[in-house]
Amino acid sequence: NLADGALALRPAASTDAAQAGANASAVVGGVRMGADTAYVPLTYNDGVRGWLAFGTAGHHTFINAELATALAKPDGGARDIRFGNADGLGLSGMTALFPQPFTAPEESATAAEADESPPADAEPSPPSPPPPEPLLLRSGLSLWAAYQLEINPRQGYLALTPMVESNHSAADAAFYSAAASKDAEALRAYAAAWPEDRNIEEAAGRLFAIGLETGASVVEQMRAVALGLGATPESRRMNYVAEFAAPLFIGEERDAHTALIIALCEEALTHVSRSETPRFRQQIQLMMGDRLLHQGDARGAWKTFLSAAFNGDPRLEGLVRHDLGRAYEALGRHRRAYGSYKRALAVPLPPDLKENAEAGLARLRPHLAPDDRLLADEEADD
Repeated sequence: NLADGALALRPAASTDAAQAGANASAVVGGVRMGADTAYVPLTYNDGVRGWLAFGTAGHHTFINAELATALAKPDGGARDIRFGNADGLGLSGMTALFPQPFTAPEESATAAEADESPPADAEPSPPSPPPPEPLLLRSGLSLWAAYQLEINPRQGYLALTPMVESNHSAADAAFYSAAASKDAEALRAYAAAWPEDRNIEEAAGRLFAIGLETGASVVEQMRAVALGLGATPESRRMNYVAEFAAPLFIGEERDAHTALIIALCEEALTHVSRSETPRFRQQIQLMMGDRLLHQGDARGAWKTFLSAAFNGDPRLEGLVRHDLGRAYEALGRHRRAYGSYKRALAVPLPPDLKENAEAGLARLRPHLAPDDRLLADEEADD
């Protein structure tokens, strides 16, 4: 009972559907147990059989987008969905439903499919049962907060008592409609109408993703991030913004997003003083410095890498020195660059960075005086 904040656990064999029905408004039979999920029978669209995958991991309750088209109502809800049979307890209108394309959930691997082979004398595991079809809903807490419920998949039943007439949220419905249709303007309208709604951060992420697909400007993308930033606690803001930058930085189209990555890193670093994880500033500075260097701003990159060197995670020492070498080389400060590459090679480096540092030393040797101490030290080592 989520409304009362109560959870009770009992052995599956200690009760049955008849006992549960004595204290419930309705009992749904025919609940099936999958490998990882229980499936609850439904009827919809004037009696068509369907199924609900029982879940409590998140807020949203998802509806199969392909089937939702036939169920659509003008108010964005769905019609004639019931638990169990056609005369069962109504579900439609109890919560806003989020249309999503459904794929069959991955069932747990059998022993034959596992990474490790089973013992030779082990009994073969039976194949996992496939999810029943058609799968209409995947439930979340938005649905179950409306009921007191008891589920017993071993005994094959779900007992329900509605606690409210409806748990439908207009804000959820507006967000779901805009998100499912990838409508940027509708997402902005939703955010303007419900600026403190639970879905604001997710809406910002979806706006940002739409912007990447449509080639939105850096200014537009930063406005999308700002929507979620306003709903994020101060202690999480640096990481929140950095999480937009990191996938772009490691992605195949990094160079195309250079200006956006720099803008995101700059914004993230404005929140470092109140961050719950200030140590991550170094990774942000390294991303930003790399992109500044790519953009041709060698001095800006040098300043950023130098700042990163003073925020020292020992595990990143080699990377920081390697990147300082790149910046010094771009500035024409050959001796400094040579020394930085040498210091980078003095600690363990990933193979690609080690190769880059060694190539940097080879490029820079002709620029050093024959009697330079850096070269003399190498001769002494030899």
